[in-house]
Amino acid sequence: MAPLPRRRFLSQAAAAGASLSLGGWFNRVARALPENVNPARLILDPSRRLAKLDRHLFGSFLEHLGRAVYHGIYEPDSKWADSNGFRKDVAEEVHKLGVPIVRYPGGNFVSGYNWLDGVGPKKDRPRVLDRAWDSIETNQFGTNEFIEWCRLVGTEPLLATNLGTGTAANAAALVEYCNLEKGTRWSDLRRQHGLEKPHQVKFWCLGNEMDGPWQIGHLAAREYGLKAADAARQMRAVDPSVQLIACGSSGPFMPTYLEWDREVLEECYNDVDAISLHRYFSNSSETGGDSAKFLALNLIMDRQIEEIAAVCDLVRGRKPAASSIHFSGAPTASGWRAWHNWSMSLRRSSPTPTASCARASTLPIPGRFSTREVMCSTLSPIRRPMTCPRSGRSPTSTWPGPSTLRLEGRRF
Repeated sequence: MAPLPRRRFLSQAAAAGASLSLGGWFNRVARALPENVNPARLILDPSRRLAKLDRHLFGSFLEHLGRAVYHGIYEPDSKWADSNGFRKDVAEEVHKLGVPIVRYPGGNFVSGYNWLDGVGPKKDRPRVLDRAWDSIETNQFGTNEFIEWCRLVGTEPLLATNLGTGTAANAAALVEYCNLEKGTRWSDLRRQHGLEKPHQVKFWCLGNEMDGPWQIGHLAAREYGLKAADAARQMRAVDPSVQLIACGSSGPFMPTYLEWDREVLEECYNDVDAISLHRYFSNSSETGGDSAKFLALNLIMDRQIEEIAAVCDLVRGRKPAASSIHFSGAPTASGWRAWHNWSMSLRRSSPTPTASCARASTLPIPGRFSTREVMCSTLSPIRRPMTCPRSGRSPTSTWPGPSTLRLEGRRF
């Protein structure tokens, strides 16, 4: 007899144990019920699969926010740092978790970020004011350090471009710097920085929450849609293989919710692969501190996914011969000083069984959306108090902890 793989054995054993224990439980319940009441039955069938669980569900999101980067994953003066300044203890834990994808550098931070400040010799990198989080950015950790850290922990990079103060040309230049081997201005600059092989970054975000008035470079929907379309075309002229995510609504609380998504897609639908949606949950105002209600908030996320999907379908119906766009949404839950940010995307591809997610338990609910495949990305596993290095303030009442989960999913 061929040996049974350990993982399959454990799976079957767990299913069998659950069936036996539940069977005994149901029998006890049945004996306790009146004779005229039929007990509910639960049938476990581990061979019946409703949806595919994409490993990207367990991804992460890293931003220059609080101590997520500096004194988090990167701390050259720490006794735990390796020769590159990366915290070995943190890298080891992230590697053990098997985080499949990490988004960087933001977040609100990216809308005021110049990627050129964070590359090249560290002694030449400028100290600048980070206007998103009212702090000083030393630029000692930038694009190349992030890529190297991703390789160290065994994860895939998801880079966000600056479409706030940045331009479409800046975004295309970053793609050229990262993905072309040699022979051009920006690829040769990377080689001058000691990196001969290209990074080959596949996934890119076109800005962050550009509908929000808090965002540096905030734009009206159609203005942003045109800017995203221009950036997408320029980026694909450099590397046609990149996968691009446009900014959708920051949440249903926005007065432009759904209208923003429609107008953005009407301008860039055929140029992008996904549109993001965001939602922030907390076990406070929405639930009154009731944890049971908090754990059920994923049902609200289901409705938001359906609403954004309907907008995508509406715009698609008005586009001649248009294919399905990826649906990139981000449900978020903040509680216990942890900020969880989810993102789902719709992609051009053949129909595939997919999964939906439940932020409440940080686990997916397979099969809720049969046409969506979930891909996730999470911030940083570092949970430390944040103090603004410029003002000395510690805004614990308004800033979430730097532990963040971002989810990227896809609807086909």
